[in-house]
Amino acid sequence: MSLVLMFVALIVALISMAFLLWKANASMQWPPTYGDCPDHWVMNEAGVCVDAHELTQLKGPNGYRTMDFYNQDTYKGNKGLCAKQSWAKQQNYIGMQNGSGIAWDGIDINSNPNLCRK
Repeated sequence: MSLVLMFVALIVALISMAFLLWKANASMQWPPTYGDCPDHWVMNEAGVCVDAHELTQLKGPNGYRTMDFYNQDTYKGNKGLCAKQSWAKQQNYIGMQNGSGIAWDGIDINSNPNLCRK
Protein backbone atom coordinates (compact mmCIF):
# COMPACT_ATOMS: atom_id res chain seq x y z
CA MET A 1 0.00 0.00 0.00
CA SER A 2 2.78 2.46 0.88
CA LEU A 3 4.46 1.70 -2.47
CA VAL A 4 1.28 2.73 -4.29
CA LEU A 5 1.10 6.00 -2.30
CA MET A 6 4.73 6.77 -3.09
CA PHE A 7 4.09 6.12 -6.77
CA VAL A 8 1.02 8.42 -6.78
CA ALA A 9 3.01 11.12 -4.96
CA LEU A 10 5.79 10.81 -7.55
CA ILE A 11 3.32 11.17 -10.42
CA VAL A 12 1.70 14.24 -8.82
CA ALA A 13 5.13 15.80 -8.22
CA LEU A 14 6.21 15.19 -11.84
CA ILE A 15 2.99 16.65 -13.24
CA SER A 16 3.36 19.69 -10.97
CA MET A 17 6.97 20.24 -12.11
CA ALA A 18 5.99 19.88 -15.77
CA PHE A 19 3.24 22.47 -15.34
CA LEU A 20 5.56 24.94 -13.60
CA LEU A 21 8.23 24.56 -16.31
CA TRP A 22 5.65 25.00 -19.05
CA LYS A 23 4.27 28.13 -17.36
CA ALA A 24 7.76 29.64 -16.96
CA ASN A 25 8.60 28.95 -20.62
CA ALA A 26 5.42 30.59 -21.88
CA SER A 27 6.48 34.02 -20.61
CA MET A 28 10.14 33.74 -21.61
CA GLN A 29 11.36 35.95 -24.45
CA TRP A 30 13.63 34.26 -27.00
CA PRO A 31 16.34 35.00 -27.68
CA PRO A 32 16.98 36.62 -24.30
CA THR A 33 19.46 39.02 -25.94
CA TYR A 34 19.94 40.28 -29.48
CA GLY A 35 23.19 40.46 -31.40
CA ASP A 36 24.66 43.92 -31.90
CA CYS A 37 25.07 43.15 -35.60
CA PRO A 38 23.32 40.92 -38.13
CA ASP A 39 24.40 37.27 -38.35
CA HIS A 40 27.84 36.84 -39.95
CA TRP A 41 28.68 40.51 -39.39
CA VAL A 42 31.25 41.77 -36.85
CA MET A 43 31.50 44.98 -34.86
CA ASN A 44 34.71 46.95 -35.35
CA GLU A 45 36.51 49.16 -32.80
CA ALA A 46 34.35 52.16 -33.69
CA GLY A 47 31.12 50.28 -32.91
CA VAL A 48 30.21 49.91 -36.59
CA CYS A 49 28.86 46.62 -37.96
CA VAL A 50 30.90 45.27 -40.87
CA ASP A 51 29.91 42.56 -43.35
CA ALA A 52 33.32 40.94 -42.99
CA HIS A 53 32.48 38.04 -45.32
CA GLU A 54 30.95 40.32 -47.98
CA LEU A 55 27.73 38.28 -48.12
CA THR A 56 25.31 41.14 -48.72
CA GLN A 57 24.64 43.51 -51.60
CA LEU A 58 24.81 46.54 -49.28
CA LYS A 59 27.37 49.18 -50.30
CA GLY A 60 28.12 51.74 -47.63
CA PRO A 61 30.50 54.71 -47.61
CA ASN A 62 33.72 54.13 -49.56
CA GLY A 63 32.30 50.92 -51.03
CA TYR A 64 32.48 49.02 -47.72
CA ARG A 65 29.60 46.96 -46.40
CA THR A 66 29.07 48.72 -43.06
CA MET A 67 26.19 49.92 -40.89
CA ASP A 68 26.34 52.04 -37.74
CA PHE A 69 23.52 50.93 -35.45
CA TYR A 70 25.29 51.99 -32.26
CA ASN A 71 25.55 55.73 -32.89
CA GLN A 72 22.16 56.36 -34.50
CA ASP A 73 19.13 57.09 -32.28
CA THR A 74 16.84 55.47 -34.87
CA TYR A 75 18.21 52.05 -33.89
CA LYS A 76 18.06 52.42 -30.10
CA GLY A 77 15.41 51.16 -27.65
CA ASN A 78 12.32 49.09 -28.49
CA LYS A 79 11.49 51.19 -31.55
CA GLY A 80 15.08 50.70 -32.60
CA LEU A 81 14.60 46.92 -32.67
CA CYS A 82 11.72 47.41 -35.09
CA ALA A 83 13.86 49.77 -37.21
CA LYS A 84 16.62 47.13 -37.27
CA GLN A 85 14.09 44.52 -38.42
CA SER A 86 12.93 46.86 -41.18
CA TRP A 87 16.53 47.50 -42.25
CA ALA A 88 17.36 43.76 -42.26
CA LYS A 89 14.28 43.03 -44.37
CA GLN A 90 15.42 45.52 -47.02
CA GLN A 91 18.91 44.02 -47.38
CA ASN A 92 19.78 41.09 -49.61
CA TYR A 93 22.44 38.43 -49.75
CA ILE A 94 24.47 38.34 -52.97
CA GLY A 95 22.59 36.32 -55.56
CA MET A 96 19.24 36.51 -53.76
CA GLN A 97 16.16 38.33 -55.01
CA ASN A 98 15.25 41.79 -53.76
CA GLY A 99 13.38 41.81 -50.47
CA SER A 100 14.68 38.44 -49.31
CA GLY A 101 16.21 40.04 -46.22
CA ILE A 102 19.26 39.04 -44.20
CA ALA A 103 19.45 36.90 -41.07
CA TRP A 104 19.64 38.53 -37.64
CA ASP A 105 18.73 36.13 -34.85
CA GLY A 106 15.90 37.58 -32.78
CA ILE A 107 15.55 40.64 -35.02
CA ASP A 108 14.69 39.46 -38.54
CA ILE A 109 11.10 38.83 -39.59
CA ASN A 110 11.61 35.04 -39.67
CA SER A 111 12.86 34.71 -36.10
CA ASN A 112 10.64 37.37 -34.53
CA PRO A 113 7.54 38.15 -36.65
CA ASN A 114 5.78 40.01 -33.79
CA LEU A 115 8.65 42.38 -32.99
CA CYS A 116 7.03 45.42 -34.66
CA ARG A 117 3.51 44.63 -33.45
CA LYS A 118 4.21 45.58 -29.83
